[in-house]
Amino acid sequence: MKEKIKKFFTGLIILIIIMIIIYMVLGTNFLHIFTSNYMFDVREVKVYGKAYVEGKLRWDLIKNHIIIFIFLFYIILFFIIDFTISKKEETLSRNAIMEIQERINKLIKGETVNSNPLYLGIDNEIFQILEDRDKMYQLNQENVIQQNQSMAFLAHDLKTPLTSIIGYLTLLEDEPDISENNRKKYISIALDKSKELERLVQQFFELARFQMQSSNLNKKEVDFYNLIVQMRETFYPAIAEKELKVLLDMEEKLIILADADLMARGFYNIFKNAISYTPIGGNIWIKSFTDEKCHTIVFENEAPDFSPEYIHYIFDPFFRTDTSRNKGIEGAGLGLSISREIIENHGGDITAQYEDGKLKFNIKFPK
Repeated sequence: MKEKIKKFFTGLIILIIIMIIIYMVLGTNFLHIFTSNYMFDVREVKVYGKAYVEGKLRWDLIKNHIIIFIFLFYIILFFIIDFTISKKEETLSRNAIMEIQERINKLIKGETVNSNPLYLGIDNEIFQILEDRDKMYQLNQENVIQQNQSMAFLAHDLKTPLTSIIGYLTLLEDEPDISENNRKKYISIALDKSKELERLVQQFFELARFQMQSSNLNKKEVDFYNLIVQMRETFYPAIAEKELKVLLDMEEKLIILADADLMARGFYNIFKNAISYTPIGGNIWIKSFTDEKCHTIVFENEAPDFSPEYIHYIFDPFFRTDTSRNKGIEGAGLGLSISREIIENHGGDITAQYEDGKLKFNIKFPK
């Protein structure tokens, strides 16, 4: 209200100033200007002693000048209104921007803001941005934790064989009179641990290579049914030792375009994992089916000792369950990570789930 009163008095003062200027310019000359331009047959008459001007108006000229005046007045009025509206819009925009900035600052700080239908869309966008930011932060935190865990697992698995190697070599150094049989025994153990350490380092570098390798695949048609059958024969001694049953329910001609050597490595790790964690006398099921979009291969095995909370970390590098460590299962927890990298480099996808005491891997390849 105060702003409107201020604008009214400002306009009134400007109008008075304009009228004073017009009066000062024209003054008493106005009558002469009007009669000489807009009248003819002008003569001076006196009425009761006062002088008056009498004549005929030039209506055609007056009409033209009125039209011109109206046109000019309209143009001036248009620019005045346009300028006023522009200034008002600028002010409104500035105020809106300031209010939006204030709302954003409050929302970022977690403070509540007044409900305003005009800013409902903006508020929703801000909430979405903040939610995405929190998700990214949480994801980054999880990645940091995962990396720290991976480094801890790596350090643990490197330390175990390295400690044994150092221990036995120290015995050989500190006991020069050790018997020949013990000497050979210690050297053999140290050599085995050295090879174990070499395998671990090799797996680590293979994982790094597969993570960086997304091209240069030597793709050709691979019959995955034959691949699985050959792999079952490769693992026959381990299968027989644990009295396992491997049940195949696959399409006999499952042709997929892939790098045969890499796929053999990827499925080798998955098969080996199933054998390692299936209890004695347990079952392993391998199935396949094809739909319009993809080929699917399913590995499923009994795993009663598996903890469901581990399912989210099963593909993480160096991840091993407490059960696998306690039972002395070989490996550094890199096998499934390598398998995932190989499958994803082929445009495929692998997921894991655990239900009713069974561990299942679903592997999909696009057609």
